[in-house]
Amino acid sequence: MSENYLLPGYYNLKEAVISNYQGKQIEIKNMIPSFSIVESIGNDSLRGNVDILDTIGFLEDFPLRGEESLQLVVEDPFKKVKIFDLFVYKISDISIKDSNDGVSYKMHFTSYARFQAGLRRVRAPYENTVSYIANDIFGKYYGDTKPIEVEDTEGTFRCVIPNYTPIQTMMFLSSRAYSTQSPSCSFRFFENNESFYFVSDEYLVKKAKLNDGEAIKEYTFSDAIPKSGEQFVAQMQNLIELRNTDRANSVNDLYSGAYTNNIVELDLVRRKLTNKRYKYSDEKDRYTETGIGQDVHSEKFIEDIFNEENERKFLLVKDYTTLGDDPSNVRGEQYLAEITSNRLAYRHRLNNTVVYAKAYGRLDIKAGDIINLVINEFTSNTIKQLNPQLSGNYILHTLTHTMIHDTYEISMKLIKYDWST
Repeated sequence: MSENYLLPGYYNLKEAVISNYQGKQIEIKNMIPSFSIVESIGNDSLRGNVDILDTIGFLEDFPLRGEESLQLVVEDPFKKVKIFDLFVYKISDISIKDSNDGVSYKMHFTSYARFQAGLRRVRAPYENTVSYIANDIFGKYYGDTKPIEVEDTEGTFRCVIPNYTPIQTMMFLSSRAYSTQSPSCSFRFFENNESFYFVSDEYLVKKAKLNDGEAIKEYTFSDAIPKSGEQFVAQMQNLIELRNTDRANSVNDLYSGAYTNNIVELDLVRRKLTNKRYKYSDEKDRYTETGIGQDVHSEKFIEDIFNEENERKFLLVKDYTTLGDDPSNVRGEQYLAEITSNRLAYRHRLNNTVVYAKAYGRLDIKAGDIINLVINEFTSNTIKQLNPQLSGNYILHTLTHTMIHDTYEISMKLIKYDWST
């Protein structure tokens, strides 16, 4: 075993410094039996909580008011060190020890950048691309504690931000972002342990595939790996738990509108009504970045069952012009019909194959990464092929770092666009 490695599941909390609003600091790492940090492409920011075992009266003497900053410095088994700058906004679950000589409680936190952004509101007009507006909002309200990656969008977006918080503004902008380079229109605003992102799922996949896919982390699921030091890396890359909760749900597919939907467009400018029908079987080849494979349903089932009679309908009141029209009096093209149909179909299918997994903790993966699962068939055969549904590339949707005493595990929610490898 390399001297740089210790044991799978090891971590070292190097520092845990809390500061009150006046600047007073104290090291509290010896008071922390456990903590967890959650990052997700479905959340705008990092969040989590720290368990505190307090036998020195820290709660009252410091005192804790829900206005403290907290810096955690963590080292994983690969000797990778990560600094988390956090803000403690809530103290809860206070419990007095039976011996009456101490208390335990939880400190809830979010990232410091997110807290700072939440202190202000946005009241401003814009006429530019959504990506430009997102960059501008982030620069003005989130500070320079973390960088942001923003994917370019298309079309001029005219709007007045109506007293939203910066977080609400970024979420609003992500719902209106459009790019022909990302047909799913699945733009998200989120934070992981490295950066903020205003990007689509296609952007995440393309980024992971650069440099011959070196950024894609691979995990196996096997009980045949020896528990010896020589197999340290193999153990770190092996899942210790795997669950696939939903295999198929035809009723949910039927009513979701993911296979067929109809945007009924009421054009106030031209005084006309247009039906914009979306049929997934005609559009599916556009969504290729995650590696399209077999659908959950057979082609005949899709053709027979999902039709105009049961399609999901939306009413879109259009008060903007399309490309090529004179935009002098109304807003330019907003692409709302395209965004609605494509995002609905793509995201529903993205969640058709969801895997929940646990592994030994490491800090070099993050929400938004692409994870390649190498899972064998669940059969008694001596020679096994890859599991045709569960193997393949997944987007890491949610990542929870859990440190309890001397052990460090990560829990992952993984989502995959296609049903087969």
